Amino acid sequence: MSKSIYILHLSDLHIDPVNLEQGSQLFADLCIYLNKFFTRRECSLDLLLVSGDLLQARANNYQPVSQILKQICRASGLDNEHIFMVPGNHDVNRQNCKDPYWKAVNNLIKHCNIDALKEDQRDSLNGGFDSYLNFAKNYGPPQKTEHSLPGYAHADLEINKVKLRLCGLNSALIAGPNDSNKSEEERKNRVVSIRLLGEMLQNTEGLNLVVSHYPVEWIHPSQQAQMRNMLQQSNAIYFHGHRHKPVAKRSGLREQMISLGAGDIYGGDWNGAKHCQILEFNFNCSKPLLREWFWFPDIGWRFFEPIAISWDAWETRREHLGFCKGVRNQADLGSTCHQLGLISMGQSREEDERLEYFRRALDCADEGSEFIIVGRSLVDWSLLYKKISRVIYEKKLNFKIALLDENKIEEIAQPDPGDWAGNDVRASMERFKRIAVQEESGSLEIYGLPFYVPRSFISFTNQYDKKRYCLEEVGMGILKDARPFFEMRSIDGTSLGHIIEQMHKSSMIPERLLLSDYGKGKRPGASIEKKVNIADKARKLGLVDLAIGLGNLEWIPTKLDTWILNARHGSEIFIVGRTCSLVTYYYKELATAIIDNCIQCTIVIANPEQELKSLVKYDNAPNDLPICWNKFNEALLPALKSKAQGKSQIGTFKLYGIPAYVPSTFSSYYTEDGVPFCTLEPGIAVEPSERPCLCFRKVSDSDEDIYSKLMKIYRGIIDEREPIIQFPEKVSNS
Repeated sequence: MSKSIYILHLSDLHIDPVNLEQGSQLFADLCIYLNKFFTRRECSLDLLLVSGDLLQARANNYQPVSQILKQICRASGLDNEHIFMVPGNHDVNRQNCKDPYWKAVNNLIKHCNIDALKEDQRDSLNGGFDSYLNFAKNYGPPQKTEHSLPGYAHADLEINKVKLRLCGLNSALIAGPNDSNKSEEERKNRVVSIRLLGEMLQNTEGLNLVVSHYPVEWIHPSQQAQMRNMLQQSNAIYFHGHRHKPVAKRSGLREQMISLGAGDIYGGDWNGAKHCQILEFNFNCSKPLLREWFWFPDIGWRFFEPIAISWDAWETRREHLGFCKGVRNQADLGSTCHQLGLISMGQSREEDERLEYFRRALDCADEGSEFIIVGRSLVDWSLLYKKISRVIYEKKLNFKIALLDENKIEEIAQPDPGDWAGNDVRASMERFKRIAVQEESGSLEIYGLPFYVPRSFISFTNQYDKKRYCLEEVGMGILKDARPFFEMRSIDGTSLGHIIEQMHKSSMIPERLLLSDYGKGKRPGASIEKKVNIADKARKLGLVDLAIGLGNLEWIPTKLDTWILNARHGSEIFIVGRTCSLVTYYYKELATAIIDNCIQCTIVIANPEQELKSLVKYDNAPNDLPICWNKFNEALLPALKSKAQGKSQIGTFKLYGIPAYVPSTFSSYYTEDGVPFCTLEPGIAVEPSERPCLCFRKVSDSDEDIYSKLMKIYRGIIDEREPIIQFPEKVSNS
C-alpha cells in the first residue's frame, strides 16, 4: 500500500477548440513535471478533480479536453475512472435550452428553491449541459445522478483503504449569457439544491470531498449560510474554481471545513494565476499537505513548499486505520518535520532540476534581503553570474558567497581524493568577479574558505511569505545528480534551517573576505591583505592543524587508541567532555596506558546524579551519560585492578562529575617526543565526523600560547572538586 493519497485539482481550463496553441506549452510542461513528481516518489496520482469551465464559452467540442486528460493520465499513472468533474458557467450552452428556461432562472433567483420548480422548468435546465454530460459520462467511478438535475452526482471510492465520498455540485445552473452585463456582486446569486447536497453528504464512514465551480461566497445570500454550515458539519473539503485565483482557507468553529480554489490552467489570458493544486494525504503525517504549483510565461512552472493543513477528519481516519495507535495528537515524523521547518528531502536531483531551483530562488528572493551561498567550488552558481548581477540591481539583494580560497587551494587538505571541486575554484572565481554591482543597489561579498565543506548551502528570504528558506545538498566526490538534499524553512530561532544558516554564516568572518563590492567598485578583502599575518599569528599561538572531524587531523595522523597507547611514559591525559563516550570504547587501551606507561589520567564529564538539561533538543548526551559512567565503573576499574596486581609503579585515574553538559570536548596529551598538545571540538548534537576540530601545541614557556590558556581554563573546572571515581583509591588518614 502506498504511504500517501495524491489528489490533483484543476479548474478553468478554458480550452478553445479552434485555438489549441493557447496554453499548449504550459500544459506540456505540466505533464513533464507531474511525471517527474510521481516517478521520484515511485507512485502514481490517485484522483483528479476538475471544478468546471473545461471549454471556452459556447464551445461544444470536448475532444481536445479528452486528449488533454489522456495526457495527464499517461504522465501521472491515472485512469479515467479516477477523474471526477463538474461543469462551470463556460460549459453551458443556453442556445440548446428549452423555452421555459428563462422562467426557471427567474424563479430560482427569486425563490432559491430548485425543488419547487415545475417539471417543465426543471427539465429546461438540462439542454444547456447536453454536450458536457455526453463527455463527462466517460469519466469517473460509477455515479448516482440526483433528481434529474444536470451535474449533480455523487460516487463512493476507496483508495488505500480510505473511503472517499465524491460530491458533484452543479453551481452553474443559472449561469448564462446575461452574466456579462452584470457586475461581480450581481452575479453572486448562484443557486444550488441544499436538499441534494445534504443527501450527498450523508457519509459517516469516509472523507467528504465536494466539487463545485463557484466558491461558497458566490452562492445566493439566502442559501450561503446554510450551505456553509452543512459543509462544516460534514468536515468537507470544498474544491472550486471560477475566480482564477489560488485559495486555501479553513472555516468553522474548529476550522473543520477546508476550501481549495485553483487558478485557470490552459486557455488565454484571464488576468488570473496559472495554477493547480496537489493535495496529499500522507499516512505518516497527521495533517494533509497542500502543494501549490504556479506557471509563469518567462520561467515556466514554479513550485512552493507544501502547506500542512490541520483537518480533524484526516486525523480521525488515520486513527481508524491504526496509524495513530489510538493516541490522539501523537507526534509523528511528518509533524516533527513541519515543526523543524523541513519542507522536502530527496536522494538526488537531475542537473536541470538543480539549476531550476537556483533560478527560482533568485526570482523569489525578497527585495533588500540577504542571499547566502556556501560550497566548495560553486561552479553551477558561477554560471548564473549575469542573473545574479541583475537581481542585485533590480531587488537590491545583498549577496554573500563562500567557497574554497583560490589563493590557498594547493595548501588546503583535500579530505576526499575523488572530489574535483578544487579544480573548478579558479574558474568559478573568475565568473563571480564579473558580477556587476551598481550604485544604490545591493552588495557582493566573497569569502575564501581554508577548508573543504562537505555540503553546499543556500538561504534566502521568500518575497511571498517573508520567511528564510534554505537548501542543503550533501556530497563530496559524488556526482551532482546523486546528492541527497534537504529543503528547509526558518520558522523561528529553533528551526533546523535557522541553526544551519547561522552555522554557515559563522564561517564568513572578516579575515576570510576575498572581495567586496558595495556599488563603488570591487575591493580586495582582509584575507588577501592579511594572509601572511594570519599564518604568522597561527604559528606564534600554536595552531598546528584544523579539520572537520577529529579523524581528519594530519598533524597527529593517528586514532584515539594510538594517542592513548603512544603517550609519553609518565605523562598526563586530561579530557573534559559531556560523556566522553568515545573514550569508553578504548577502556582496555586506557587501562594499559595507566598501568604500564604510568599515565596520569583525568577525565571530567557531567554528573549523572544531578538533573541536567542539554543546551539543544536532540543531544544524545543525556542518554549516553549513565552508560558511560557504568562503563568507567564496571569495565575500566576492574581492568585497572586486574592489571595493577604485582606492579609497584603505576599511573592514576580520576573521574570527576560536574553539573553541566559542556558545549565542547577538550583533550590534552603528550606526543612520544614529549610535546604537549590539545584538541578542541565544539559541537552539541553533532556527529563527531561533522564537528570542527582545532589542534594546538605548547610553543611558549611563558604560558602565552593557546594550549596553555585552554589548559588553565579547563583545569579550573575541577578546582576544589573531589573525584567521584579514583584509582588507586585514596587512603583515609583515619
